[in-house]
Amino acid sequence: MAGLSDDLRYLIEYDIISAKRVLRGLVQALPRSVEARLLLGDTHARAQEFTEAEPQYRAAQALQPHARLPQLRLAFCALYQGDLPAALAGFERLHRAAPDDQSLVLAGVLLHRLGRPAEALDRFRTLRERAAPGGSLRGFGLQAEIRALRSLGRIEDADARAHELLALLQATPVAAANDLQRQGTSFDWHEWALVADKGRLGQLLASRGQAGGHALRFPPSFLLPDEAAALAAHAARQPAGAVFIVKPRDGQGGQAIRLTQDLAPFLAQPLATPGASRGAVVQPYIHPPYLVQGRKAHLRIYGLVTSAQPLRCYVYDDGIVRFAPRPYRQQEGWLDQPDIHITNTALHRDNPLLRVSQDTTAENEGHIWSLRAYLRQLAADGHDADQVFTAIGRLVGGFLLALRAEGLFARQAAATAAGGIGAKLFGVDVLLDAQARPWLIEAQRNPAWTDSPPLVGRINAGVALAMARMMSGPLLRPGETAADLGGDIGRRERQLEGEGRGGFVRLVHDAAGERDEARGGREILL
Repeated sequence: MAGLSDDLRYLIEYDIISAKRVLRGLVQALPRSVEARLLLGDTHARAQEFTEAEPQYRAAQALQPHARLPQLRLAFCALYQGDLPAALAGFERLHRAAPDDQSLVLAGVLLHRLGRPAEALDRFRTLRERAAPGGSLRGFGLQAEIRALRSLGRIEDADARAHELLALLQATPVAAANDLQRQGTSFDWHEWALVADKGRLGQLLASRGQAGGHALRFPPSFLLPDEAAALAAHAARQPAGAVFIVKPRDGQGGQAIRLTQDLAPFLAQPLATPGASRGAVVQPYIHPPYLVQGRKAHLRIYGLVTSAQPLRCYVYDDGIVRFAPRPYRQQEGWLDQPDIHITNTALHRDNPLLRVSQDTTAENEGHIWSLRAYLRQLAADGHDADQVFTAIGRLVGGFLLALRAEGLFARQAAATAAGGIGAKLFGVDVLLDAQARPWLIEAQRNPAWTDSPPLVGRINAGVALAMARMMSGPLLRPGETAADLGGDIGRRERQLEGEGRGGFVRLVHDAAGERDEARGGREILL
């Protein structure tokens, strides 16, 4: 079944809606197939549907009680649902049965989060003794160990690990940085799943979008079937010919998105929307969009939270711009042509019009550009590129203030030990309208970090390297000892954060209360 498994995993990656349908049928036809159960569970997990994934993994475990993979998946389910003790117990069981790097490092991470950093260090020590020198978990383990050592006040030991981490990053900067960040984004605070759900994100922005007096620009969002009446009332107020975009809540990568000027079929049978097994999100379509070389694009912007409480946050000054393959033209049948409207590269991977450069230095060729090149094009078109980027930064900051108003950061701080969770990188997808005003379209809990075109890999490596220097560099200056810090480790950590931030631009949301050592360099006042 290896070939079938490969095909199904490809389907999970690129057409998760079809994958669910196929795998549900497969499980029904082969209820005793462990592989089918695991694949269906993986499909739900990829869609952040962990309560649906868990029964499939438990069924697989019941069929093969001693198999390792169902136990591993269940431990991850517990982690992603915030049950830290259950997740820890699962990883510890796996390690006792057959020691491995992954269960060791995750047990250490969870022990620290649960306020047991000394026990965490035992796991990290074992990991260092057994981990392969080039293993993908080495950098992540070092970073977690640095946090635990700092929590215990062992600054010299933490700095020794920091030098080891920086040497690893210098030896293979792109590969090591990307490995480090891929692991880091996977094991964040579980409530970040909120931002990955298109429906819940729309509700958050509607209810909290003016937190701190900062208004977010985002299209009104309506959940089907629950908000069908509100959508109908909204549509009745729009001019004739208004266009709406319909997105399945469980879709990814632009899958099954529809554009329409007639909402009647969706309002009559909201769950009949193709692929919308959990309903759909409907928004007014932003038209006309800003065009470059006649094509629509969306901007992947990176945001960073280095402290949940108090909130310290940044936006990166580079990012990824993805263009639709076909020029944006209103013509007969234009709403039914996804390669005009949908800018997700993965959706168009087989489109003969798609051009992706393999040159890491080519920032404005083909259909994937760097954000910096895009902003230069805006300037050439006569716009104030700095003003546009500032508006994007304020959009990211407003999104974070909405999360703070919702209580996410307070709950994270209350439930985890200090230093137990590293910095959080996330993505925000932004669209510029014809006036070059940014709109927040979606948020990405874990921005894609693997199988990327060369330019994307280079930009992502720059992001990861800056994060490593900010959060995991040596605290002590040459000739200093831990005693020279006077016990104020946090102050030096904030200094390091400010000095190492590279392309990260500080988002200042409380000018009177943020006069700390992390300031300096470029800032955006929210």
